[in-house]
Amino acid sequence: MVTAASLLAQTPTVATHPQGDASADRVLARPITIRLTQVSLKRAIDSVSRIANVFVQYQLPMLQESSKLVTVNVTNAPLGIVLEQILDGTTLRVVPGAPGSLTIVTTGTSAAKS
Repeated sequence: MVTAASLLAQTPTVATHPQGDASADRVLARPITIRLTQVSLKRAIDSVSRIANVFVQYQLPMLQESSKLVTVNVTNAPLGIVLEQILDGTTLRVVPGAPGSLTIVTTGTSAAKS
């Protein structure tokens, strides 16, 4: 399971806020149900953000660089896991943002599976 601590360990430059770890853990653990078929990365992230009622910040050019089409069908899955599935195979990942929000950042290297 994705936790704020594991995400923060991977991104030491991300600023944290008081109660940031606990807040991010609660957000990432939030169960969501969503079904998307062959949608753009932007649409997938925006849809998950809306359904989970969480602000997800990203830079549009980062999402537009990926031609990945997303298909996801989950029921009561943790938000962190769903976002990992959506971002799998890209150079993007999710990190905690301001309390109660998330940020999509680039890793600089592809996480694509062989």
